[in-house]
Amino acid sequence: MDKKVDHLKRIMLLCQIAISNKKITDEECEYTSEDHYNNPEKMEFIYGIGPEGLAPIEFKLAKASVGETFHWNLVCQNLYSFFGHLPHPHWVLPSNDETICLKVSVEKIQPASPKEIVAALAEIVHRKERCCCC
Repeated sequence: MDKKVDHLKRIMLLCQIAISNKKITDEECEYTSEDHYNNPEKMEFIYGIGPEGLAPIEFKLAKASVGETFHWNLVCQNLYSFFGHLPHPHWVLPSNDETICLKVSVEKIQPASPKEIVAALAEIVHRKERCCCC
């Protein structure tokens, strides 16, 4: 059975960034040398449970399969909003308008248990109460 990213699935991603000092396209990000990317960081979340709907990255990952890798270019100031309400890696970013190449690989897709869904919803609420960044 081919596992696809879908609602109420537990998704595990590996995320990496590379910082560029020039504006580049998603396609150019795809051809960025592995030497420019940082070490991969794990990110795990339940897909489709955000109180305001899907986060931008969730829209991009819809129906993706295990093993797929995506490349997106983002301005530094938009990197964290791309993840929306999702728990994500925190990288030290330059303060200027450099471009980030974000490389995301889908590592695992599993059904989420009811207990995991409730815990993830509670964590979203807790995170929103602690900060204004979500």
